[in-house]
Amino acid sequence: MYQYDNKYYVDNQRNFRTLVIVDKETYVLSFQSGNGNFFDRTRSYNEQKTYTTEQDPEFFKNFEISPEEFVYNELPFYNNTFTIGTAYKEPYNYSAWVYITSALWYLGLLGFILFLLSRFYIYKRKNVIIAGQKEQLAELVATKNKSFNLSLKLLKYFEIRRHRWSYK
Repeated sequence: MYQYDNKYYVDNQRNFRTLVIVDKETYVLSFQSGNGNFFDRTRSYNEQKTYTTEQDPEFFKNFEISPEEFVYNELPFYNNTFTIGTAYKEPYNYSAWVYITSALWYLGLLGFILFLLSRFYIYKRKNVIIAGQKEQLAELVATKNKSFNLSLKLLKYFEIRRHRWSYK
């Protein structure tokens, strides 16, 4: 881990070479070695005598943050496992506008889905009505064809009879 421009850069595994950038102004970091000792940039907190008077102002115990608020990651490094925790320095303030806009989007989406479902239901109902009307029309056309054929037969019969009378 090294610091540059008020940001912490954590070099993950030697072979992998990924960088995690954490803003010092927003987050506080917790560093713990594999044996459970906490450390920061100036010292290790393992109940041994320290020869430095310097203290790190960014040490996580200087802030009133519960351990449940940290998100922990384990990093293997030279047969040791280090645990790095990240948490917000200030508690997150929830904005009412986020909830209001989310609720409006969900209601709009729900309204659109209900509109589509109602259109689908109306479409199915209209199709049933149209199918019934189609059957009635088919029966009407069949009746019309029968009566038209009968009319044609009668017309031909009378035409033939009139034609016969015209020769006499």
